[in-house]
Amino acid sequence: MDLYTLLALLLCCLLKGSVGVNWLEWWTYDGISGPSFWGLINPEWSLCNQGQRQSPVDLVPSELLYDPGLDPVYINQNQVKGRVINTGHTATFRVDRGHHHMVNISGADLSYHYQVSSVVLHWGEDSARGSEHTVQGRAAAAEVQILGYNGELYSGEDSAVRSPNGGVGIAVLAQLGETPNVELEKIIKGASKLKFAGSSTSVSGVSIAGLLPPTSHIITYQGSLTQPGCQESLTWLVPNKPIYITSQQLDQLKELMQGTAEDPRAPLAGNLRPTQPTNGRLVRTNINFDSSQDVDCEVTTSSVKFEATPLWSR
Repeated sequence: MDLYTLLALLLCCLLKGSVGVNWLEWWTYDGISGPSFWGLINPEWSLCNQGQRQSPVDLVPSELLYDPGLDPVYINQNQVKGRVINTGHTATFRVDRGHHHMVNISGADLSYHYQVSSVVLHWGEDSARGSEHTVQGRAAAAEVQILGYNGELYSGEDSAVRSPNGGVGIAVLAQLGETPNVELEKIIKGASKLKFAGSSTSVSGVSIAGLLPPTSHIITYQGSLTQPGCQESLTWLVPNKPIYITSQQLDQLKELMQGTAEDPRAPLAGNLRPTQPTNGRLVRTNINFDSSQDVDCEVTTSSVKFEATPLWSR
């Protein structure tokens, strides 16, 4: 019996002795409740350890497949309201259920329209390691994940995420800069008030489309949720440009805690699942590396270089 399995069995025994275990509360991003153990403890999360199409992944420019039929991603310009919540794992903007139909993700090679349900923030303990998706092993300062579900085929988010073509995720990488993204600023302003898990605040007038960087070039692959239960029902889209977050905004996020005021536990910073193997999956892009056309402007930061030819590196 290997060490992981032994520790998993020990944790199972401990949890069985407790009353009313809530699996959604105890998992974390480190230790024996971290990513390596998600699929070992709860059978409903088995894909976290056994799945073959898991996310996030490392994007390697030399391995991208050019797909000229890949359209730009599109999101309605409507503004929505919702609540920013400290979930104990991250800061999440959850769009009010009555507003889901107002903002849809389409384009790329999506066959359906996907209703936006939430925006999930990920950040690190320092700006050199703050995104879940990486580019040739290098991370951005933060990652903004726009999540949507297939409202054309399924009645709600819960059923969609467990079903084929159920969801879409847009992974927007955020780099340090002096001028932050306006829509991200609204979400972080709300999150800064939510030091402890379970707290929430209302935020209105958020344009989900405004979270996208100004580029028509994307990368796409078939993957999963990056949190338990790691359902493999998502199409991931990664724009070929970053948005910007300030060091002050990152400091505000680093103040948020995993626990309550009575039991604050550890900071939320570092809420990052490690990259997963691609296992032969196609990772496609609409950037033509063989073209002499200047498709996107280079954006240089201390940790990652974003440019079109070659992608994110010299």
